Amino acid sequence: MEKISFSGQKVFHTALVIIPPVEVWPQIQNIRKVHDSAFDRWMPHINLCFPFISPEEFDLFFERFSEVFKDFEKFSIKFSGLGHFDHAKKAVLWADPVTKMGEINEIYGRIVKELGYLKENRDFNPHLTLGQFEKGAVERKKEEFMKDWKEISFEVEEIHLIQRDGQNSPFYIKKSIKFKSN
Repeated sequence: MEKISFSGQKVFHTALVIIPPVEVWPQIQNIRKVHDSAFDRWMPHINLCFPFISPEEFDLFFERFSEVFKDFEKFSIKFSGLGHFDHAKKAVLWADPVTKMGEINEIYGRIVKELGYLKENRDFNPHLTLGQFEKGAVERKKEEFMKDWKEISFEVEEIHLIQRDGQNSPFYIKKSIKFKSN
C-alpha cells in the first residue's frame, strides 16, 4: 500500500468518531441535553481523533483508510456502566464502551500507525460523554443515573469523518468508512 502524505495540521472543527445508531440515542440524549455543555454541537459519539485533519484532506484520508479498514469486521459494543474523568474544576461523566476484542483500541492503533502525528501525549480512553459536573457531585450523579440505566448495545459498522462550519455550529457527517460485514 503506497504511503499517502498528510499535512500534519490538526484542526478543532473536524473529528473522527463512532456514532451510535439514532435508535439508541434517547437514554443518552436525556442525560446530555441537561448536563452536556456540548449538546448542541456534538451528536452522541466516541472520539477516535479530535482535533483531526482539515476537511480538505478528507478525500485523501477516506481513500487511504478505506484500504486500511477493508478487512476490519463490524463489531458489537455495549454501554453497561458509567465512568468519569476528573479535571481541574469539573468532572466529565461518560458511558463506558465495552467490546469483546478491544476493537476501538485496534481502530485507534491503525490510525496512529498511519498518522503518528495525531497521537496525543495522553492515554487513549474511549468513552461517550454524558455531561460535566462539579467534582464533588460526580459520584453521586453516577450512582443516580446507574439506578435507571438500561444497557445499550449495537453493531459498529463504520467510522465517521465529521466537521462543523463554525465554532458554535453542530457537527455533521461528511464521510463514512464502512467495515466488512461478518
